[in-house]
Amino acid sequence: MPVEWAGLYRDESGAEPIVIHNDGVELRTVIRGTTFVSDDFETWEPLERPAADSGFTLKDRYLENGYLAAFQLDVQIPLPVQTDDGLREARLDCRLEMLPEQSVLSMKLRMGDSTYTVKRTNESFEEILRDLHWKMPARSYLKACIACNWSDYHPVGNPVFGGLACFRDNKDGYRRVRSKADLFAIWGSSPEFEWVQETYLCDQFERRGPDVGYRGSFPGQDILRDGQSGG
Repeated sequence: MPVEWAGLYRDESGAEPIVIHNDGVELRTVIRGTTFVSDDFETWEPLERPAADSGFTLKDRYLENGYLAAFQLDVQIPLPVQTDDGLREARLDCRLEMLPEQSVLSMKLRMGDSTYTVKRTNESFEEILRDLHWKMPARSYLKACIACNWSDYHPVGNPVFGGLACFRDNKDGYRRVRSKADLFAIWGSSPEFEWVQETYLCDQFERRGPDVGYRGSFPGQDILRDGQSGG
């Protein structure tokens, strides 16, 4: 289901509030009158080449119209968290800083009066959400695709955001996955998987258990075996 996220774009030419439209696969926003799209939160490509006086810094490599560089992007993402007291609506505040030689991704999970913070260089939502999860109260867990029993990443790697395969339509096949070879065996099978994002949630969510799939448990087996589990 399409959602909208409030955000703030900033570069050397100034700052501008934005709205990111997310259809579950593609992110789209308008900055200074130019529409940009991205499927990984990091590579923002303009649909048309911006004017020379637009103030954007663009890199030309790989994409026809180039892609944004040298910017800071703040986004607010609603994210439900299951706790001992029931389901709570939390908010994930994300900040992406695209620097000349690296990217810096910061996340703050705001839940009631509590805030949990992680900041990493050249890492993805997967790693940072895992680190955030370790800071949350025992028996609490993110209720989103990253923590679902039916999702996995391709063995060759994954982008900063998205690139998570959902096997909810092939649960029997995914239950048998324990290795890279097992995952490759069902990757192109029927029914097909679908691509989802780490922060997405559907009505077939099941809390990820220990030793599940190729990527294993989330955030880790110790926390699951210590009682942080749920359905």
